[in-house]
Amino acid sequence: MSLFSKFLVLAFKEKYAYKFDFYISILASLLVIVVQINVWEALYKGSTVDSASLQQMITYVMISSIIFTLTKSEAGNKIGRKIEDGSIISDFTRPVNFKNYLFAEDLGNNFFQVIFISFPAVFIVSLFCGFSWPGSFLNSIIFVISVVLGVLISFYIKYNIGLFAFWLETSWYIPFFVFAVFELFSGSTIPLWFFPEWLKNICYLLPFRMIFFEPISIFLNKYSYDDSISILGIQLLWLMVLVVLEKLIWSGAQKKIVVHGG
Repeated sequence: MSLFSKFLVLAFKEKYAYKFDFYISILASLLVIVVQINVWEALYKGSTVDSASLQQMITYVMISSIIFTLTKSEAGNKIGRKIEDGSIISDFTRPVNFKNYLFAEDLGNNFFQVIFISFPAVFIVSLFCGFSWPGSFLNSIIFVISVVLGVLISFYIKYNIGLFAFWLETSWYIPFFVFAVFELFSGSTIPLWFFPEWLKNICYLLPFRMIFFEPISIFLNKYSYDDSISILGIQLLWLMVLVVLEKLIWSGAQKKIVVHGG
């Protein structure tokens, strides 16, 4: 088993050790989904919306909750804390790729939460609200690939933002900044269909829509196969840009090590 796999499994087991937490988390996830669905039902009541039907929006909320869990990352916060307490020095001496170590921990935590929290919550809600699966098998495969690329894009964005702690020497800004930009530009809560034209144009210039909006749009069969493949191509392009950016930032970060502890 590779080191990456070991870190992933250890993170998964660590989450499993706190069984009471995930019972509460299932309830919390369930409540969040129900509240969002009720908001959309209230907005759609007595209205006709061309962009998406109410059932599609209910499905959008469910899929978004799963992707939200898959794309959670503590990488930025961990980098900041390690810089503040000086433990980052030990990470430079370990025979483990620092980025892969953080990514494996995120995946282990996120897989646990998806399997034991998000899926049960979505299943319970779908029994009462329904769940539309409009696409074909091929469309579903494209959707899964798009989600995988979205997870990678999300991690690299958050990891790159976290690396700036080497210069700022603090990490308190990371969760606020990440939440704000993702909430506004990714379409995680409000799909881009409902955005004003000027804001939608800005979103189309940024990578955030590739994490939530585009994969879910593919799932809901909003695109032709050719358009869906084009989305995958754009996701790959953004991923390559973020990988190159990460290498540049990491190269600079290794020369800029100022820690307060250790």
